[in-house]
Amino acid sequence: SRYTWFPDGKEVTVACGEDGIIANFPIAGGDRRTVVRLKDAGIDLAGWPRWSPDGRLLAFQGESPRDSKFYVYQVDNANLQPLSDNYAPPFYWSPDSKWICYYTRETVKTRPEGVLWEMDVDEAVAKLAE
Repeated sequence: SRYTWFPDGKEVTVACGEDGIIANFPIAGGDRRTVVRLKDAGIDLAGWPRWSPDGRLLAFQGESPRDSKFYVYQVDNANLQPLSDNYAPPFYWSPDSKWICYYTRETVKTRPEGVLWEMDVDEAVAKLAE
């Protein structure tokens, strides 16, 4: 998936591979608004863009020739952080915007195919910023 609704329902967020950005497009018309410049972060393509319900964070899958990672972008300070390179989309935000659930490719004894993890996004981003 390369698109999703912005939480207010007035814009659609699209991962534009040819332009190297993730942008919001107003439903009522008008110019697109760039949210993330992928090329500036060394990311070639993005997929599965998903906004937190409060609209403060954008999670997405980013790909480069070297790897594929799970990223979270903080809108208020333009902070982009890789969170994991061991996951499989899709992923889902909790209604309070504090958690992301996703399926990991990591094998464990109890579930050889993987395991469902929850992550406190604010805590993870704060640790990465240290």
